[in-house]
Amino acid sequence: NESKNMCTSFWHKRIVSWDESVSDAEFSFEDEKTSTLYDAVMNLNSKYRIVVHLYYYEGYSMSDVVLPVRLMKMMGAEILFLTNASGGINKEFHAGDFMMIKDQIACFVPSPLNGPNIEELGERFPDMSHIYDEELQDMIRQSAKHLEIDLKEGVYIQLAGPNFESPAEIRMCKIIGADAVGMSTACEAIAANHMKMKICGISCISNPA
Repeated sequence: NESKNMCTSFWHKRIVSWDESVSDAEFSFEDEKTSTLYDAVMNLNSKYRIVVHLYYYEGYSMSDVVLPVRLMKMMGAEILFLTNASGGINKEFHAGDFMMIKDQIACFVPSPLNGPNIEELGERFPDMSHIYDEELQDMIRQSAKHLEIDLKEGVYIQLAGPNFESPAEIRMCKIIGADAVGMSTACEAIAANHMKMKICGISCISNPA
């Protein structure tokens, strides 16, 4: 089925790896002849991790870009904490600021949900009115206050890249409500929301856009 095909794709793309401290001998299946790759991935222990972040501007399809998020959900993850570096559109933001992502704009890149819907993952037309979990946002606010971090909040927009934005494009992004711009994150959030994961995100403002 589609889930098993995804796991195979992950393995072949070398997205799943094991810590350098783990020897090859520790990586074994109970029955190498009958165990499927799907079963192997689903039974990976805490020594294993996802080690690759794919970007749309590198030429990958959007479905490939969100494969790591889908695998994390299939392995039992319920919360996705997204982070990125972005350009600040909001004039009140400065390099080094942390912006908590409250909402997003992703209509300038292909949706990761294009094509036949994978029913195992979610419904055909998922709601996107509350992508970022409000309870997790409150926890981030409380943590920032405790650590005396001047946390900003705003809307993140994902553009295709790899080129940076023209002045006219930045003006457009500001007009439609974006506070920060980057080349990732929103597509992963769409895929995670499709699977009913709880999502939160922090964007580090690396420079004025």
